[in-house]
Amino acid sequence: MIAGDIPLGRAVRLALLAAALGLGLLSLAIARGEPAFSLAGGSPAAGVAGLVAGWSLLAAGLGAWARRPTSRFGPLAAAAGLAWFLAEWNNPGAGVALAFTAGLVLQAACPPLVGHAALAYPDGLGSRLERVAVAVAYGGAVLALGILPALFFDPTATGCGQCPANLLGVRDDAEAFAALTR
Repeated sequence: MIAGDIPLGRAVRLALLAAALGLGLLSLAIARGEPAFSLAGGSPAAGVAGLVAGWSLLAAGLGAWARRPTSRFGPLAAAAGLAWFLAEWNNPGAGVALAFTAGLVLQAACPPLVGHAALAYPDGLGSRLERVAVAVAYGGAVLALGILPALFFDPTATGCGQCPANLLGVRDDAEAFAALTR
């Protein structure tokens, strides 16, 4: 193996698959708990489609990882499959402040992971431009759309009495929040 390889044994792949099944079902339960705040709304078909999308992305990543353990594509695609489900967690149905805050911060983490996986296929990022593009994508998704708005978001001040606390909230500033999420 080359230094930096990410070996993945069969047992670990099965554990990740089981965790993803649980994560998907938990995310569906969160969405169904408060469908008005869910991406899928109250539609059972949309909920199932969301599960299939996340699980398919994870399965493709795990399969690619098992087949080519030295490629970054598999781990990145598997991580994107897990991140897919976090978009539902910024929902009052999360019920727990840590999960709610993770949803606020990571709700847009899947697209840059997919882009990174695509650019990394098969042998990693090749050019400086690709590395910059990936860094900007992560910065935009996690920092600009996640962390920064969360600093200025107080769910109770916006009328969400059922929402768990935002653990990153520094102060409520509706104008800053709106500007950052626009």
